[in-house]
Formats: sequence, structure tokens, C-alpha cells
Amino acid sequence: MISPKLFEKFVVYELEKLKNYLEYIAWHLDGPDEIKHLDILLALPYIKAIQVVPGAGKPPCSSPLWLPVIEKILKKGKKVIVYASNKEEFEILIKNFPSGNIIIVCGLLNMEDTNQKDFFKVVEPHL
Repeated sequence: MISPKLFEKFVVYELEKLKNYLEYIAWHLDGPDEIKHLDILLALPYIKAIQVVPGAGKPPCSSPLWLPVIEKILKKGKKVIVYASNKEEFEILIKNFPSGNIIIVCGLLNMEDTNQKDFFKVVEPHL
């Protein structure tokens, strides 16, 4: 990872050029190491959404690590894309962020699996 200073110098520089070509920019916040760049990203008016990706082996989006990050993004008026791998994660996310400014991606792999059917029953009323 690069420092926030280098992030501003190189990444924001490129984003400034891209904003002229893209109508809607969503940033892929890839793991906890990118949280240090969040304030910079939130200050950019052309970033419309932040996709929170926990990172391999890291706590899920519904964890105490990510909940304040998601709240901060929403308070800045940005949309958020998060992931829920099971019913418990989904329930935590929907309970904490019922605003409609959040997209919760639910990974269902096998609808024959009873646990995943139960997961879908929890998600379905929110569609």
C-alpha cells in the first residue's frame, strides 16, 4: 500500500482525469489497509459510491471494524456496496443501515442448501 500523500499524488491525479469520462465512479475499497485513504476519497465529489471489500481473511462487512466505516461513508452522502455471506451478516447490516443508500450483495451459491434457502427468506422481503 502507498501512503495517503502518495495516494493523493498518483491516484487522485488519475481520478481527476477519469472524472471527465465517467458519469458514475464507484471506488473499490479493498481491505482494511485502504481505510487510511477514505477521507481523501470522501472529499472527492465525483466518487458517488464506495464498495467495501473486507479482504481475504479479514472481518466481514458486518464486523465492528467496518460498521463505523460504512456509517462514515453514508454520512458523507455516498452510496455503499457491501457483502453479506450469511443470514447473520445480512441482519446486522440491514438493521444498522436501513436507509436505502446501501447495496448489500448476498452470496448464494446453492439454493438446494437449507441454510442458504433460509438466508434467502431473510433477504427476500428487502428486495
